[in-house]
Amino acid sequence: MSLQFDATPPIYDFGRNSVAFVAMNGRRAVRFRVTRHALASMMKSKTNSEAEMMAAYKFHAARIHQIAERKYGQHQIDTDGTVLVIQRDVA
Repeated sequence: MSLQFDATPPIYDFGRNSVAFVAMNGRRAVRFRVTRHALASMMKSKTNSEAEMMAAYKFHAARIHQIAERKYGQHQIDTDGTVLVIQRDVA
């Protein structure tokens, strides 16, 4: 399985305080989110604003995608169908 992560640009999810992104698995869209805490851990600093979170995502996108693809492959999918990258995943 090889996901294609360049399908759509990431967006800040205000309601969940995370960055949401999509990958394509063939013709199927797969939704992902990475939490503020995970991004802060990767940056080794606070990521309080939308701009800081988006910058952290862009800087660490390759690693985030690798973790997200592994979790998707292991069927670690939330009840809403989203694969969530959390702080424990990046530590």
